[in-house]
Amino acid sequence: MLLLQVSDAVMCRAFPTTLRKAAHAWFKSLQPRSIYSFGQLSDLFQKYFVSSRSRRKNSASLLNIVQEKNESLACFLGRFNAATLEIDNLDESVKYTAFLRGLRPTSKFAFSVNKSPPGNMKALLEKANKYIQAEEYLETHRGRRGEGKEEQKKRSRELTPPQGKKPTKRSKYDERRPKEPFTWKNLTPLNAKPSQILHEIKENKALQWLDKLKSRPNKRNKDLWCHFHNNHDHTTDNCESLKRAIEALIKRGQLRKFVAPKEDRQQTPPVMEERKDREENAGIINTISGGLAAGGSSGRARKAYAREVYITSQHPDKKSKTVPVAAITFSDEDSKDIQTPHEDPLVITVRAGNFDVKRVLIDNGSSAEILFFDAFKKMNIPTDRLRKMDTPLYGFSNHPVAAEGIIALPVAIGTPPAQANFILDFVVVKVPSAYNAILGRPALNQLQAVVSTYHLKMKFPTEHGIGEVKGDQTIARQCYVTSCRPKKAKKLDSEEILI
Repeated sequence: MLLLQVSDAVMCRAFPTTLRKAAHAWFKSLQPRSIYSFGQLSDLFQKYFVSSRSRRKNSASLLNIVQEKNESLACFLGRFNAATLEIDNLDESVKYTAFLRGLRPTSKFAFSVNKSPPGNMKALLEKANKYIQAEEYLETHRGRRGEGKEEQKKRSRELTPPQGKKPTKRSKYDERRPKEPFTWKNLTPLNAKPSQILHEIKENKALQWLDKLKSRPNKRNKDLWCHFHNNHDHTTDNCESLKRAIEALIKRGQLRKFVAPKEDRQQTPPVMEERKDREENAGIINTISGGLAAGGSSGRARKAYAREVYITSQHPDKKSKTVPVAAITFSDEDSKDIQTPHEDPLVITVRAGNFDVKRVLIDNGSSAEILFFDAFKKMNIPTDRLRKMDTPLYGFSNHPVAAEGIIALPVAIGTPPAQANFILDFVVVKVPSAYNAILGRPALNQLQAVVSTYHLKMKFPTEHGIGEVKGDQTIARQCYVTSCRPKKAKKLDSEEILI
C-alpha cells in the first residue's frame, strides 16, 4: 500500500489493514485515544517488535557451514550461497576461503580444488557447477543400472552379523568385544579426547552404556575413575570399551565432527607411556623467542638466568614463600555460550594505557609481550618514548625480526573489583598481524594466571578474589579469517583495532 500526501489520521486508519496475527493483536491492545500522531504509532510499533528484526550475520558465521557426509555438492553450494546473502560487504577472498574450508575433505571436488586451486571465487563456482553436472549425470545412470541397490545390499551385509550357529550367551558382546586384539590401528583417529566426546554424546540413544566391569573389585585401581563404566579401575580416556562404542557410532555415520582430518591423523595413540621418544627434537615451531624475559635482552644476563635453576635445585631457598591463594578451577559453567568443539585461540580485550585494546592473543609459547606497530600508532604514543632493544626477536617466519623498541604501559585485565593492574614492557614490532598485541609467559607468570583454551577463559588471583577474563570466540575466528587473506588484504579497519 502506497499513500502520498495524506493526513496522519488517514495513515493511522490505514495502518491496521496491513497487519496480521501478532501485529494485529498488538494494535487491538492499544488503549483508545492513546495515539496522537502516526509518528508516535510507528515508534511504538518498532520498539515493541524490535526483537523480530532479522539481524545481519558476519563473515565468521560462514566457518560453521560444512558439507555433511552424504550431502551433495549442489546442496552444500545452495546452503553456502544462501548464507552469504545474509552478510553485508562480504569480501570475496573470505568467501573463497570459507567455501574451501567447508568442503568435505574426502570429496573428489575438494581434492581437485586443492590440487589445482582456481584462484578466485568466480573460477571456483564455475568448477563447482561442472562437478554438480557430473554428479547429476552419474546419479541418473546409477539409478538405471541399479547400482544404488547393490550399494544398499553391500552395506546391509556389512552391518548384518554372519548367520550360522545359534547365538550363545556371549554373542551379544561380540560387537563390543571383537575377537581380534585391541589395537590403535583399528580405530578412526579423533580430534578430541574420549572423555570430551562422551560428555557431548551422553544423551545419544544409540550409545550403549556399560555399567559392569569383568575385573574383580578388590583388584581395581581406586585412584582411577571411568565415567563410561561408572566405576573404578581406569580413566575414561583409557577406556577401551568407550573407544569401541565411539568407533561403532562413527561406522554408522555419526560423530563426523570428532573425526580428525587426514593430514592430522596418526597411527599411534596420543599417549604411550611404555614407548620412549627416540626421535631428536628439531626445534619449536610457532613460538616467539627473545625480548625481556629469561634475564633480559643481553646474552650475559640470559646465561646468568639459566644458571639460577641449577643453583636453586642444589640449594633451595627455604625462606621464599608464596602468598596462598584460592584454588583456580574450571567447570562446565565456564564454557557456557562457547561453541564446542572448537580449535579457537584465547583472544581477549585488555586496558592498555588509555585504550581498550581488542584482538589480544594469549600465547604461552611467547617469551615476550608484543605490541604490533599498527596498534602502537593508533594509541598516539610518541616514538621517542620507545627504549632501545639491541637483540632481535625470533619466531616470525623463522627469521630474526628487529624490534622498533620497548614501551612500558599500564595494563588492566579483568572486571573490577577482581581486576589485575600492573606495568608491562611491550616489544614493538613492525610485522603484519591479525592481532593488535600478544601476551606471553612474562605477563601470565606475573598474573599467576591459569589459562583454559577449551573454556576460552583465563583466571588469576587478586586481592578481591579470583579474577577472570573471557575470550571472544567471534573475534578469534575473525582473526583466523583475516590471517587467511592475501597479504595485501590483511590491513584491518581502524574501528576494528581499538575501541
